Amino acid sequence: MIQEHRIMLEITTEKPTNDGYYYTSLLLPAKETEIQDAKQRARLIGRDNCYIDIAVTDCSDIPALVDTRLDCPTLEELSFFAQRLNKLSDSEIIALAAIL
Repeated sequence: MIQEHRIMLEITTEKPTNDGYYYTSLLLPAKETEIQDAKQRARLIGRDNCYIDIAVTDCSDIPALVDTRLDCPTLEELSFFAQRLNKLSDSEIIALAAIL
């Protein structure tokens, strides 16, 4: 049985009225529909240049990623990264965790 490597994200966006934030979570790797659903819950659809904060809240295979704030990657890119993690062997995951 192949172990699936999962990454839990917390996504935070600023409300358009600048009086608070929207929060949602997303478990990666995710299907495109799950990513779109998370974007909708975070009120990202149709909003350009809004504040977005992506933080890793859980990644049991690579603990160094937990509490990491990610500024540049998109949700799609992070999901692709999580898919690639699932293609690594256990020894490759250990090596990656050691590097990070």
